[in-house]
Amino acid sequence: MTAPAAPLALKLAEEVVVPNAVQAIEAIAEYLGAMQCEETKRRLIDANRDIIITALKNEQEALLAYFSHAFSERRMALEGFFDLLHQAAENNNSEQLTTALSGILGVIQKSPLDDLESFKRNMETPGYQIVL
Repeated sequence: MTAPAAPLALKLAEEVVVPNAVQAIEAIAEYLGAMQCEETKRRLIDANRDIIITALKNEQEALLAYFSHAFSERRMALEGFFDLLHQAAENNNSEQLTTALSGILGVIQKSPLDDLESFKRNMETPGYQIVL
């Protein structure tokens, strides 16, 4: 008997009216078995909670890495196109200007969230690895 269960079992034994000692012992044993079963269930619930929390944290880290990468690519592309735009304006080069503006429009018209669904599907695939 565990320390907290002993006083509780004694209290239960004092309060339960039974015709003989064998029934009292059986009642206490049944109670202690039920108590141990419920403790096991609580531990299982706690373990499942910890697994779910860990999975959610891992998913959060993966999504944050995805967004960081996706927006980083957009930033680099936009910086390159704006550099080309400034250079085209300085050199009065209409061909470069058209290329820069087309590139900028192409980047801003495509949402970085477009690929999110396929990324999430890949994350659900066992053995999928992210290569950065």
